[in-house]
Amino acid sequence: MVGLELMGDPAAIGGLRDWLARAPAELVWGLHHALVRLCGWEPLTPLEADRPAWADAVRQAWAGWDSARPARPRVEGVELLDGARARLVVHNGRACVGIDYDPPPPGSSWPRWDKSLRIAERPVYAVGSDCGTCETSLRLLGWPVDRAARALMLCRIEDSWGPPDDRGKWLNETIQPLLSGETR
Repeated sequence: MVGLELMGDPAAIGGLRDWLARAPAELVWGLHHALVRLCGWEPLTPLEADRPAWADAVRQAWAGWDSARPARPRVEGVELLDGARARLVVHNGRACVGIDYDPPPPGSSWPRWDKSLRIAERPVYAVGSDCGTCETSLRLLGWPVDRAARALMLCRIEDSWGPPDDRGKWLNETIQPLLSGETR
């Protein structure tokens, strides 16, 4: 579904909507994201709900979408609260500011990784990834640079685990510095 989203071809919309209607709850977010990007419309969905309830709400919203008659934005219930604040309800609006995934770099094995703050769909500020253990996130949280770098090594351990006859060398070069607190 990410590939279809990145191709940007609206011909995929019908198939994605059909798939959404019967997809397991864990796939609904990805299908929803692809449909939003391809249609340019994002239905209002609950912010706080368990996965099955949220998936059902998303399915209902997309089932009511008519590609021949896209919903028009409208504003209702405008209420001036004081000189500086107002309350209103926007239906079928199109957000001008949001955070979303960047296209993956060529050859990447992670189709959804880096995110940017976007204004009118243009990325204006890189905000990082969803990875809760990556060095950047840890540094942004205030971890010292050397501790964040060592934590990142944990993420790379499985990728660097070599064949059985090279594991002794691997343990000395990779695990020992990590466990002893040495940095190279």
